[in-house]
Amino acid sequence: MRCLTVPFLVISCMVFGRLDADEIAVLEQRVIANRVAMHQWHIRVSLAREGEGTHREPDAPVATGYTFYLDGRQSRVDWTFRYAKKPFGVDQDSYTSTTIWSDDQHISYSTQRFEDGAKSALEVADRDWSLKNEANGKIRLPPFQTLGMLPGALLVDAPMTMCIGNPNRVELRISDDILNGIECKKISFVSEHGLTTRVWIAPAMGPSVVRMEYDGKSQSPNYLDRTDVVVKEYRKTGIWFPASAESQRIQDGKVRIRRETVQVEVLSLNEPLDPKVFTIVDLNVPAGSFANVRPYTGNFIWDGNQIREEGAAEVLRGTSGLSGRRITLLVTSSVLAILCGVFLWRRFRRP
Repeated sequence: MRCLTVPFLVISCMVFGRLDADEIAVLEQRVIANRVAMHQWHIRVSLAREGEGTHREPDAPVATGYTFYLDGRQSRVDWTFRYAKKPFGVDQDSYTSTTIWSDDQHISYSTQRFEDGAKSALEVADRDWSLKNEANGKIRLPPFQTLGMLPGALLVDAPMTMCIGNPNRVELRISDDILNGIECKKISFVSEHGLTTRVWIAPAMGPSVVRMEYDGKSQSPNYLDRTDVVVKEYRKTGIWFPASAESQRIQDGKVRIRRETVQVEVLSLNEPLDPKVFTIVDLNVPAGSFANVRPYTGNFIWDGNQIREEGAAEVLRGTSGLSGRRITLLVTSSVLAILCGVFLWRRFRRP
């Protein structure tokens, strides 16, 4: 009889393991399909981060959120930054840096003011030229669709299947569970990096991930990354998305060393967007502002309706008599706005 018990147990484990894997695959495909169904949007995200990894220069601006439009290959991101130290004479506590990729242009503009009163220049480039010469062939956008689906942090630039649907996982298991009163399927596995991972999915909400844990107890120091997500259906469309999310790292079982939070407002989803939002006109750039038009050379200004080329003297009059040094600062400030976006991307590009 004992001779039959061991083979029976082995076969049972194989059968039930296979059934678990099949059920997990179907459920995770539905989770991904819910997110992929989003293809056009206008959303607003507020964010905050504290703890590990937030070291910065004392006077460096602080990112507090962004507004994001996407329509086909056209995109626009308005990042909001809070001044750590407000320049003299500036009333506003924050400023906005905008990047637009329209069908034929790459547009950048910032309302940031500098200590000596200088303003950022309007930056306009041919889309294909900028993509090749300045963006290294890739348009970088906030990792919005994967929000709450990746362990370790909320804003991570990684494939949607880094965790959900990853074929390189082992020891897959699924069970029923109740989380905060919500009926869930709890999936556990060992990731391709050797870390135990647990995911709670609410089948009746999309289905959607409502909690994810990355267990680093085998690491030194040991830690637990946990992400909790509150999801909401958009206007009875059947598409569910996070309304808020919190990610934190607990070290040595008790000390929270990092915390990120986001609040999300979905203003439009899979609905027509006003084409105007992908144009300079919608940025409210003051008439007479200096414009840097690439790859061309020359002196350009925005006259309130269009960009036109001017002589050096006219440019100086159009910018309230700024000196040649100030014109240089205008160009420099626009470059700083772009670098600020790169800095923000790197800041949140952590596992």
